Amino acid sequence: MKLKLFLFAPFALLMLTTNTLAESIQNEDKINQCNQLIKDDKSEEALRLALRLISQEKSNREAMLCEARAQSAMGQYRDSISTLNSALSLAKQPLDRMVTLTMLGNSYKNLEMYPEAKTQYESILSLAQTHKNTGFQRIALSLMGSIDYLKNEYDSALKSYLASLKYAANDNERADIYSRISEIYKSTKNLDSSIEYQIKALIATAHYGDLEKQAEAGLTLGRLYAEAKQYKQAEQALNNVLNLSIDNEGPYFTVISYMEIIKVKLATNDNLEARKLIEKAKKVNQELGDIKLNKDIIELENKITP
Repeated sequence: MKLKLFLFAPFALLMLTTNTLAESIQNEDKINQCNQLIKDDKSEEALRLALRLISQEKSNREAMLCEARAQSAMGQYRDSISTLNSALSLAKQPLDRMVTLTMLGNSYKNLEMYPEAKTQYESILSLAQTHKNTGFQRIALSLMGSIDYLKNEYDSALKSYLASLKYAANDNERADIYSRISEIYKSTKNLDSSIEYQIKALIATAHYGDLEKQAEAGLTLGRLYAEAKQYKQAEQALNNVLNLSIDNEGPYFTVISYMEIIKVKLATNDNLEARKLIEKAKKVNQELGDIKLNKDIIELENKITP
């Protein structure tokens, strides 16, 4: 009898461990499914799944986070705040708390409750500094800068973004920060500094090879040059985007590039060249079939004097 009990005990422990592991894997699969539904624009379905998981386990923090993501995707920010506060009370690890605080701050931000949002971001920064997490130090500082920018507190926003640069781990992160600094300088009518940082953003973007972001950065630079009435530089920057788009068969950015160059031609009273470019833009957009771009092209064409 003792032998049977001795043999049964480890077997029962093994079964218990196996069942617990299986439940954990099953829950992880459901959470992944829930988050994927949100990415697929099926937020209502994701919310139902998250609520079902929480009904099965009241302390399922990951399900709460998916619930909050679904609520935010549907614009239910106040509900997401309530959900995230519940999730925060269950978050014991610093990383878990920083993730939850980020989401919480973003919900407040979407409700334009800027002081509350900034409080969450400051809490992230404090945690990140304590635990020497450079990634979240960058994120927290950038988010704090975004709040100050929305409040038109440009000096404070600039300070936060410049501080976040120290923690940027790659060109992708640097490009994002440079572009935001450029936007701050543009808002303060300091176009020279805005152009300087947008050039940095473009160079950083070119390093990590995202063609769409390269095009967007180049277009922004061209527009800044044009706003500063530096038309030669504007046209050069925009032609670079045009060539990039043509070489990589990107019809959308090809049309956009043509349109921006046309604006420069109109600003310099080069109506003849503007008309030629209008025809090129029309031809590319005819293949693309973008209705909105077609309207924009017609509006530009109507601005060309005979």
